[in-house]
Amino acid sequence: MAPCLHARLHASRNPLLAWVGWRQGIGRDRVRRKQAGAVESLRAQRDGPSAGDQDVLRGAAAGRLNGQVAAELGVSVTSRVARSTSFAT
Repeated sequence: MAPCLHARLHASRNPLLAWVGWRQGIGRDRVRRKQAGAVESLRAQRDGPSAGDQDVLRGAAAGRLNGQVAAELGVSVTSRVARSTSFAT
């Protein structure tokens, strides 16, 4: 619940109240970010592997090494290949 106008005015004059308000804001932001991350994770699970991830999985299924797949796709081994092969395990 948002603090009333009177409390906000006092917070500007009282460092302790300002600090408490700041901490509450940080806490609300932390909760919001955690919820947004959970939603994004669910969306990623729902949508499945991206087109790039599917290309990597096809290369891995064909028996090529991570470096070979990365060279074919023109990406670094650590960026897409390593992340995408985790889908295969």
